[in-house]
Amino acid sequence: MLGKTVVGQWPELEPFQPIVWMISHALAIAMLIVGGQVFWRANLVLALILVVQVVVFIGGSAPSVNFSAYAGGPEHYFQGSASDWVATQPRGSAPSVNFSAYAGGPEHYFQGSASDWVATLPAAMWLYAGIESINTLSNDVDNPRGAIPKGQMSAMTTVFLSSVGIYIIAIGLPPGIDALPSTRVIFNGGYRTLFNLSDTHTTLLSIPASFSSTPGFLFASGNILSAMAESKLFPRALCRRHVTFGTPIYALLVTSAMSFGLCFGEMYALDAARVFYHSSMFFGTAAYTAQCVGYVFLKKRYKNIPRTFRSPLGVAGAGVAICVFTLCALSILVFQDAQTGTSKAAMMVVLAVLSMYYHLFAKSRQTISDDEQKLLFFAHVAKHNNSKKRNRMTPRKRLLQTAVKVLMLGGRSPPTAAATSATTTTRRASIATAVTAFRNLPNRPAIPDASPGTKPPPTGSNANPTLRC
Repeated sequence: MLGKTVVGQWPELEPFQPIVWMISHALAIAMLIVGGQVFWRANLVLALILVVQVVVFIGGSAPSVNFSAYAGGPEHYFQGSASDWVATQPRGSAPSVNFSAYAGGPEHYFQGSASDWVATLPAAMWLYAGIESINTLSNDVDNPRGAIPKGQMSAMTTVFLSSVGIYIIAIGLPPGIDALPSTRVIFNGGYRTLFNLSDTHTTLLSIPASFSSTPGFLFASGNILSAMAESKLFPRALCRRHVTFGTPIYALLVTSAMSFGLCFGEMYALDAARVFYHSSMFFGTAAYTAQCVGYVFLKKRYKNIPRTFRSPLGVAGAGVAICVFTLCALSILVFQDAQTGTSKAAMMVVLAVLSMYYHLFAKSRQTISDDEQKLLFFAHVAKHNNSKKRNRMTPRKRLLQTAVKVLMLGGRSPPTAAATSATTTTRRASIATAVTAFRNLPNRPAIPDASPGTKPPPTGSNANPTLRC
């Protein structure tokens, strides 16, 4: 993204894009390898810069917003005009709503059509991509069970409010709502009006935002790769940590090298950017859906697991999220333009390669890491308690079990507890009689008396290891 921003504003720098990628990846990997306070303070500075830019853009550009000039004006609020709508209302009665007559019908519910709205839905999901990577910070925070959910909620709220504010302000600024989808840096319209700067200088203000995603995604992917290596899904060397800094250096280097290599693919293949975007968003929807399904499973199956944070929307919110992510996946597979054949082929190839790798190599070596055992301990305890509850015999179950036994015995009643006890006593007496008779036999083999609680002496080939055949 950083290279596109720079080259889009200064086309003469296009041959030097690899240098821009190298600098950004070198800075990011240096921050990640050192880690600790250096990494978190650098992220804090980047976050403050981005928040200040958003606040300045919204607050400073609000007085210059002109919806009439750039957002279509009041004639786009209604089909016709507001005065025409008022004039058509019956006098002396409440206004009657008729979207077909006054709002242009269903074709005016969306800008474009419903299928166009579904096609653009993954772009809205892209705003929130990366927030789920906060889950990978369990080893970097003091109280992950309490801090991580609150951090995710704060991040989602911040992104939602800032995106809504940016949208409302941006459609009322130049270059206008029609040209906004093709604008690379949407802050330029506000900054030009606010600071009287050229596009070249306003683009420089967006470089921190373009760079900030690089260390964030590399950090999350490095943690995930290291965790998978601990479970032996990948070579164990990838989970080794730096001797001094304690960071997963090899996993970070591998993910950084892969990211750097994909930049060349995007530079030399015309359709690479589209393929990368569709593939990442499709697999992202699969991961998000799996997380929601896991939440519902744990919520329903293991209700007694101690939780320090409870979702305000609960299972219903997870159900809505599953529907949204499923719709996004269908959008990527079905509702995109006709040039997505390469993206679909790439996704199928990735799925096939990873499936073959797992079944032929990783599945037989996979283990549960120490961290996973700690995380799943409460689930195992809850599962054990639930199994005990299920096996506990209730009066209704006893009655049902008795009825089944009667049917199996051909209508005869099953033996009562007294009869069962008498049968057991008779069997014990018969065994005692047989043992006594055996002891009185002439030339019987010696059978030592074993006191209760002691093990009998070994017999057979294990009695004397030197006599084994």
